[in-house]
Amino acid sequence: LKSGSVRINFIYNKKRCRETLYPEATKKNIERAADRRQQIVEKIENDVFNYRKEFPNSQQFAHLIEETVNSLFDKFFEHRRRVISDSTNYTQRRQLQKNFFPRFGNKKINTITVNDIQSWVDDLASNGVNTVTVRSYLSPVKEFFKFVQGIPEVGLIYNPCQNVVLPKNKQAKEFVNPFEHHEIETLFAAIGPSADWKGRNQEQFENFFILALNTGMRPGEQIALEWSDVNFDKRDNFPHGSVMVTKTISMRKIAPPKTVAGIREIRLTKEARAALFSQREITGFQKTFVYLSPNNTHYTNINSFSRTWLRLWSKAQCHDVPYREMYQLRHTFASRLILGKQEPMWVAQQMGHAGVKTLYANYAKLFKSLQVELGAKADSILDQYAIR
Repeated sequence: LKSGSVRINFIYNKKRCRETLYPEATKKNIERAADRRQQIVEKIENDVFNYRKEFPNSQQFAHLIEETVNSLFDKFFEHRRRVISDSTNYTQRRQLQKNFFPRFGNKKINTITVNDIQSWVDDLASNGVNTVTVRSYLSPVKEFFKFVQGIPEVGLIYNPCQNVVLPKNKQAKEFVNPFEHHEIETLFAAIGPSADWKGRNQEQFENFFILALNTGMRPGEQIALEWSDVNFDKRDNFPHGSVMVTKTISMRKIAPPKTVAGIREIRLTKEARAALFSQREITGFQKTFVYLSPNNTHYTNINSFSRTWLRLWSKAQCHDVPYREMYQLRHTFASRLILGKQEPMWVAQQMGHAGVKTLYANYAKLFKSLQVELGAKADSILDQYAIR
């Protein structure tokens, strides 16, 4: 009893806590307080006590919680390893260590407000970070606070990211920059004989180049490709055979594709089939991975291929070709199909996208360039059904 009111005390996080329950010390209130205290003690013993939910207006709760962002992030990313790929986990952690930790790392979890997160987002935008990138930073932070909400002893009720508004004035930078056909011809010619090549690496890189250009496979997916994934049988939907993508290289390890849609069967072209037949002469005898190093070991990353790609620009004939990363071969594959008016869902499936949304977002300029031609085609179709 305290000044005529009823208070209970209990030990939580090795600290004595006192909370007022009723303003009047009646016999009934005292009995109810005793029952309430017993329930709280049992919840603490069973590790299910949530201080914030039990006492949402408590003045001393903030002093009880010692957890900071830094102290819980390791637990969070360990948990995330079970739901996202290692490479995504690694990338997000690096991003937040650079952009989120310096500002919030030492702050107590329960002191971070919506205004704090909104201010951080606004500052990112004002420093030139586009909306798509800001969203990619905010998403794991939102998941972090959601994870913390599930830890009873922390007692975090609201997610401070919940009502944050993203900036609308910055758009994602253009990153799709496909090669023109004459540029592809120039680059392929530059792969020719050179003292830099070891063993049959020249032929292997030519085959790698052609397969990327004709299938849209990601470099990591190509490196992880095994001969058991290649089917040379000719079928109705696959007149030149197919490759089954079920894995990629991530963090120097074989891993599943980034998304479920990434698991797919890709239709081979004549040229892709020929490249794989050529590659089979080099590594097919091993009956393991399609691409092997000169000493017949498996590549654990794409660095060797990336260095070879960079060397192409040292050749005189490539000086007039603006440099783009090797990944642009994948975008060239998609761009050729889009400009050829291939059905978007078919292209998305070959690329490993769950639907056409990503395709339309990445190649918006290409689709826009087709509007006049597609509009004229629509007129021609509808004119056939004119009734007068």
